[in-house]
Amino acid sequence: MNVKRILVFFLLCYLLVTLSTPSYAQRKYKVGLDAFYAGKYEAAISFFKKEVEREKETGDLAAHSSFLLGLSYYKNKQYKEAIQYIKRATEIYKEGMSAYRLGDAWYFWLGRAYYDDGQYKEAASWFLRAAEVADLRPQTKYDGAPNIPEVRSWKEYLIPLCPSKDTCYFWLGNALYFNGQYQEAISALARGIELNPKGSSHYYATMAASYRELKKYEESLAAINKALELGPDDYLYMVLGSIHKARKDNNSAIEAYKKAIGLKPNNIDAYLNVATIYMNDERYAEAEEFLRKAPQSPQTGTNLTFCLMSAGKFDEAIAVSDEEIKRWTRNGLGIDIGIVDKYPVVNSVWPGFPAQGAGIKEGDKILNIDGQPTKGLPAEKIQSVLNPPAGTKVSLSLARKGEKKPLDFSLTSVEMVNTNAALNYALRSLAKGLAGKMEEARSDAREAFRLNPDNIWAKRAVAFSRAMGGELVQAEELSETINLLSSSEENFERMLLALVYSKSGDAERAAKIIAAIPDDYLFSKSSLRKAVLSQVQAALRPYVASKKQNILSYESSGKLKEALGEYSLLMNLLSEEEASEVRKHIGQLIKGSAYLTDVSEEARKHIIRAEMLSGNNDFDRALSEHNEARKIAPFYPGIYKSLATTYEALKEYRQAIRCMTAYLELYPEAPDSREAKDKIIKWEFLLEELNKSK
Repeated sequence: MNVKRILVFFLLCYLLVTLSTPSYAQRKYKVGLDAFYAGKYEAAISFFKKEVEREKETGDLAAHSSFLLGLSYYKNKQYKEAIQYIKRATEIYKEGMSAYRLGDAWYFWLGRAYYDDGQYKEAASWFLRAAEVADLRPQTKYDGAPNIPEVRSWKEYLIPLCPSKDTCYFWLGNALYFNGQYQEAISALARGIELNPKGSSHYYATMAASYRELKKYEESLAAINKALELGPDDYLYMVLGSIHKARKDNNSAIEAYKKAIGLKPNNIDAYLNVATIYMNDERYAEAEEFLRKAPQSPQTGTNLTFCLMSAGKFDEAIAVSDEEIKRWTRNGLGIDIGIVDKYPVVNSVWPGFPAQGAGIKEGDKILNIDGQPTKGLPAEKIQSVLNPPAGTKVSLSLARKGEKKPLDFSLTSVEMVNTNAALNYALRSLAKGLAGKMEEARSDAREAFRLNPDNIWAKRAVAFSRAMGGELVQAEELSETINLLSSSEENFERMLLALVYSKSGDAERAAKIIAAIPDDYLFSKSSLRKAVLSQVQAALRPYVASKKQNILSYESSGKLKEALGEYSLLMNLLSEEEASEVRKHIGQLIKGSAYLTDVSEEARKHIIRAEMLSGNNDFDRALSEHNEARKIAPFYPGIYKSLATTYEALKEYRQAIRCMTAYLELYPEAPDSREAKDKIIKWEFLLEELNKSK
């Protein structure tokens, strides 16, 4: 009996010592976890990498160390490596390995790594797995465990890594949203809200964005308003603005974006969204005023340049482009630094600069510059020393991991332009060309194309400068210029392509291209578009004159269909006043020859498709179908009436007026002419009111 008591006593002592002494993992891993929670992710990566190598694939802590290494990579924004090691943890885990109840954390953080790497489908699958096993309240995981050092350590270091079940559903909803699975996203977010009704307002925000993409605007507004009730922030107002913008309620969208700015004055996206709405409404003065108040950034400068060019302020656009090009032009060695433990460390090396050529790498620690120690110096001072005027020699002494001795470099500073400046050079080229400075325009176009031959505006600038500079004589150069533009179906490319053909003497092809571009694009207030179109029209004046002669001949001989065919090529090459007179003339021709308004099966197909889309309130697509029908049957009055009502639904009243006017010109004795005229009066009033409210 005494022997039994002695054995039990020793067993209890052993268990007491074991349970009250932190395990090897908790003692050893504390170093890595302390670095992790202090934001010293490089140190954490170095620590856990050694543990992964020590544990290999079968050690008791193999999966645990691999997860912590992957998590450290994730926090260091190295998502590929994060995916590799967190996924490895899930793959090598075997029953019996120490996992500290972190299975949900493995799945969740693997989902986050895939998400931040832009792999949303994979992210969703891991978030779903995490949601299936996550606790409702992970902070209670160890509530039943004894209050001993090891358990306290788990609570301190491991519980913060564990997601709640509703958080998993939130991220699942976000991943599904970005993967285009909007209905599935709504279901996941609804589940998260059900689990945590007082949770983040952003659950409702992503739900609202999903409804917006499904064009369920009432549900979308209800969701975002619920989010705002939980606590407004600038992001929620950004979502609200996007919903109103999708609904074509531009005034409400602008109001929402301005509220976002009120909560976060440096919210550049809100400024840009407001300016974009103004520019789309062709209210360039308001757009310019707003952009000049916006925080400075490349996007602000680029949008301001577009705005000024659209307003016809080409010299001001040139001045803004000058400033943007200066921002992208840098003197220096090509090194960006950050401060780590009071030393400057290379964060990035600029392509093409001396540092890259010398082999300087990210992570190198700069010990001395020109013989002066760098420890403790402010980052701004160090960065300025690394960016001296071109031609300045700078000596560096660097420490590199794996190298026992410092590495010494002697570099000479250079001036280089970042490839991102291609856009600004291209815009400046167009502005200079439109301002009549063709030699400078050609130089800027060449520089834009040299910096980035794939930039669409660089291609546009080259094509425009060649066309305006008369450089299309050689067949090879003409072919090359056409190839720069022909890969795109955008209307601006088509305008430039028409300009190239018109300047090279192929008037027929130029006219056909212009005839196929929608009227609302061609006949806008944008001075940029007007300037390009006017160049095409000027180049095609002889062609227009010859076509008018043909039309007179056809009409005099009774060949009215042939006459209409010739007219169809001319309409977009005439001034609006001339086009109006032509439509009135054609209206008289149609009046006496009803067969001229017969609609082909192809045109009828687009008309019916447009009617169905309008019935489903899908007016953007309906507009596209109506325009396809207009290309085929440009003088059928009914198309213009349908276009007018579609523009009305889109609240684009200026275009609605233009199309209904065309309808009345082509069909002056229409039985609903009084109703059509009244609608024009109504739209004119709405346009006045809309302009007042802005």
